[in-house]
Amino acid sequence: RNRISVLPSTVYKDLTGLTTLSLRENPLLLVPTAVANLPRLATLLMSPSFELQIPPSGVVAQGQQLRYLAGLLAAERTGRLTLPGFGLGTVPRELGHGWDEHPE
Repeated sequence: RNRISVLPSTVYKDLTGLTTLSLRENPLLLVPTAVANLPRLATLLMSPSFELQIPPSGVVAQGQQLRYLAGLLAAERTGRLTLPGFGLGTVPRELGHGWDEHPE
């Protein structure tokens, strides 16, 4: 178990060859949407048991975290958000806030 609470920007800026990123067992609150920009990333492993806010733990439990982050990233670019098929019961709290702010 690691104790990574903030994902360093070097992960998504410098490690562009990653195909799998495991963030399991880390007390992360958010994963920056820039992770969805990693060109080869096919698998993003996360634990829904922590106080994760972005992506929501329900999305992580479905294994759809990478698709969710890609949807937020697309919204940043286009100004249009579509998050179909996630079974969200509420509007994601990150809307209207700087959800990709990185506290480094």
